[in-house]
Amino acid sequence: MRAAKNTRPIKSTDDRAADILGPDDETLGWCEDANGLVVSDAGRTALDADLQTLAALTGSIKPKSAAIRGQTFRRAAVVENADALAEAIGDVVVSLLEV
Repeated sequence: MRAAKNTRPIKSTDDRAADILGPDDETLGWCEDANGLVVSDAGRTALDADLQTLAALTGSIKPKSAAIRGQTFRRAAVVENADALAEAIGDVVVSLLEV
């Protein structure tokens, strides 16, 4: 049996994630240096709530840099948590726009 011309192999979820995400891990959060973060108290509350949400997700890893307040996700964890990550990002954006 001959293979059909112009066909591509079926990609796994991890392969599709690689096409979207590239080779690196994804980190969600913010950089907080010695000057601190310039945001209102309500904004800080929204960011801290988002950070807690991200930290509770399967596969979340604390970033190596102490200046980064957030969570890092390897490709498989991004795929596994895609819906929850999208919801968390949307929630924090809405919260920050309301302050």
